[in-house]
Amino acid sequence: MDYSHDRNIKQIKGSKWRTAKTRNKFMILIARLFFALVIIFGFALGGAVIGAYMGVVESAPRREAIAITPTIYPSIIVDQQGREITRLTGEENREYVTIDRIPLHLQQAFIAIEDERFMTHNGVDLRGMVRALHHNLTEDTVQGASTITQQTIKNNVMGIPRNTLGTKIQEIYLAIVFERDLVELLGSREAAKDHILEVYLNTINLHHGLRGVMTAARYYFDKDVSELTISESAVIAAITQNPSRLSPINNPERNRARKLLVLDNMLRLEFITEEEHAYAAADTDVYARIVANERVTEQLNSVHSYFVDSLIQQVATDLSETFAVSRAEAFHWMHTGGLRIYATKDSEMQAIMDAAFMDDTLFPTAGFSIDVHYYASKRNTLTGRIEHVERRGNVARADEIEPLIEVMRSQILRDNEYIFAERIVPIPQPQAAMVVMDWRTGHVKAISGGRGEKMLNLGLNRAVDSRRQPGSVFKTIASFAPAIDLGRVHAGTLINDAPFTFEGYTPRNWYEGFWGPSSIRRGMAQSMNVLSVINMINTGIEDSFRYVLNFGFTTIVTPENPVVRGNQVFHDMVPSLPLGGLTWGVTQLELTAAFAAIANDGQFNYAKFYTRVVDREGRILLEAVPVQRQILRPQAAYILTDMMRDVVTHGTGTHTRLRNTNIPVSGKTGTTTNTHDLMFTGYTPFLAASIWMGYDQPERLRTNTHHMLLWREVMEGIHADFEFRDFVQPSGIIRGTFCGISGQRPVHGRCRQIVTDLFIVGDRTNENCLVCTQEDFRPLLMMLEEPEDDAAGDNYGEDISVGYPVNGDDIIEYNGTEVDDETGQPQTIPNEPEDDITQPPTWLPPGGTGLPPDHPGDAVPPVSYPEDDSDTPPWLNLT
Repeated sequence: MDYSHDRNIKQIKGSKWRTAKTRNKFMILIARLFFALVIIFGFALGGAVIGAYMGVVESAPRREAIAITPTIYPSIIVDQQGREITRLTGEENREYVTIDRIPLHLQQAFIAIEDERFMTHNGVDLRGMVRALHHNLTEDTVQGASTITQQTIKNNVMGIPRNTLGTKIQEIYLAIVFERDLVELLGSREAAKDHILEVYLNTINLHHGLRGVMTAARYYFDKDVSELTISESAVIAAITQNPSRLSPINNPERNRARKLLVLDNMLRLEFITEEEHAYAAADTDVYARIVANERVTEQLNSVHSYFVDSLIQQVATDLSETFAVSRAEAFHWMHTGGLRIYATKDSEMQAIMDAAFMDDTLFPTAGFSIDVHYYASKRNTLTGRIEHVERRGNVARADEIEPLIEVMRSQILRDNEYIFAERIVPIPQPQAAMVVMDWRTGHVKAISGGRGEKMLNLGLNRAVDSRRQPGSVFKTIASFAPAIDLGRVHAGTLINDAPFTFEGYTPRNWYEGFWGPSSIRRGMAQSMNVLSVINMINTGIEDSFRYVLNFGFTTIVTPENPVVRGNQVFHDMVPSLPLGGLTWGVTQLELTAAFAAIANDGQFNYAKFYTRVVDREGRILLEAVPVQRQILRPQAAYILTDMMRDVVTHGTGTHTRLRNTNIPVSGKTGTTTNTHDLMFTGYTPFLAASIWMGYDQPERLRTNTHHMLLWREVMEGIHADFEFRDFVQPSGIIRGTFCGISGQRPVHGRCRQIVTDLFIVGDRTNENCLVCTQEDFRPLLMMLEEPEDDAAGDNYGEDISVGYPVNGDDIIEYNGTEVDDETGQPQTIPNEPEDDITQPPTWLPPGGTGLPPDHPGDAVPPVSYPEDDSDTPPWLNLT
């Protein structure tokens, strides 16, 4: 073998070469694998990027090009004469204006400062994006690169305050597609650009709740947008970059600097001449001309009337039910959808009512006080913590409010705290509420939910929200209407007013003793308690209760759905129902609708605050077509009307008789135990109206007439120019003589209670009286004889005339005392009766409020504040 040195060297070199060759092959393999993986990863990454991009694009909002328009418009409410009442706005105040009404220099001012290549790019400005990127990397300030098209997409499609990477990609994609589709749809790039610019100029945020150039022109300069000068246009265009920092009201110096930049850009782009530039730049008085027009912003901050509050609630409910949306969505729709709402309001009638409710001379001075609700927001200077608090108090005079507030402030503030916002809400007491309605249609013409200045939107509306005990007003609804409509009694039917107990309940009259046999008519006029209860029981409690429900009351508690508190069960199908002994009470709105049905020949209409609602294109969304429901025979309704005329002419409601006209009034009074609630519900041949007076927290009133005087004041004003009209008697009613006991034809010598009155044909039989002719009738006759303590005398055999008490007296004088508002001296007046509604099955807690446990009552509810550090006082927008 060759072991020479050279051979060994060769062997070593060969071994190294083979090792290197092997290593090179391995490295090549690794490199190839690496490049393959890189290629695969690149494709995967590219696919992921493309997939992500497509996912972002696919998830972009879809809109037809021409449909991209402002999404927030104020809704307009008009009265029955077509005059605008108010506008409902969301957080923005916008008035749309077409591009042809926007001056060219205003359009160019926005283009110059926001997107100078707007007329040439395809929705995205690549040069602008590169410029903004370079600026943001090299300068301390930040520039945006969004075109006018992109901003339009962001404001009206994306609906987001700030972009993420994903939404920015969507915005760019949609901007390109939007412009492309618009050009195809409108036929030219110029038309497409005009449309985009029109939408943009109507949606741009210009601070102070303003959206669009028209409202900005009206707010800042009190002029139409078409009248803006170049200088004024530059001021408005300068706001857009940062509306809060560049407001010409809050920061005029910052706005002035950017205004000059707008003008410089307009000159550079040859939108204006040197002379126009110099003149506009020298216009330093432009900021002195800014007026902050309150008429423009008052819709954002105004307090709606009680009528508008009620209208909003009703329309929101109907929109929700008709279109299967939530109430929140319905409210949003009403405030941002540009609806036109046709209200039933008669502005002249409403003005008369408002004036009366602001007139303190029409309210009792005895017992006057002012509830004071104080809302405050405070901040701790050390911790920055914000707290919203509320205090309540009561004073006797207006000049005591401020001292009380000072005490409340001292109680609220601790060390290192200060109050940065507050609101004082004075509420005079006693309060009142009233509704006036067209009884033919159910259209509400005027409404007042309280006395004094209204200071909250959608707050307590005592005419709609407050459920109070109706007292004797309910005698018409629960006792007399069912009995007459069913033919159980006539207006002249006699019922013995005598001691009476039914299932443990013993009603009491408001007067001492009993009046003996008395007609239904007399029972209505003089508001006789025992007679009304006996009449309902004779008619049938269940039948009478069904009538009450048919009158449209939604607060009546039925035996099937009682109120249960502990081991007690409450419902309203009880013997005291005619006296207004209810679990919850009723509202003035529903009382008015119930009596309106009697005036309307027994046809019931639900109360309506609007006739129709249309959208921006004029399409009808809601139409309140009256759907009448017959709940009484026309003849029964007329007899009730005729009986209730006696209440006003010589009964308990004489204070409601209209003095300046001979137009008749029919109605019924109601006064609850301890005079906590006073009511009168009535109607004329034109309108129905109901009024309530009392304290928000029930206490005894020192009057029993002021509610009627207030009702008369309003109705006299409304009817001042009305021509005379009487109630129309339908066919099927005759005046005749009949036995007051049996209702049959009287038998001479036997029937000793003969009555002449109205009755419905067919309700009185042609048969002779079968009661008085019975041999064993004498015991029954003795039961009908009047009590010894009654001074009526013996009326047996007399013809009792229509509208007069059995004893022949024209009016019963009730002894009561009241303080005269002018002299301050006690005076004797006819005293409206109080209703005894006390009975075991009905809940009457101490104090006589008539409300079951946990009832919210009618006081303004306390405000619940969120657990946060927001510096926005919640009481600024209480709803």
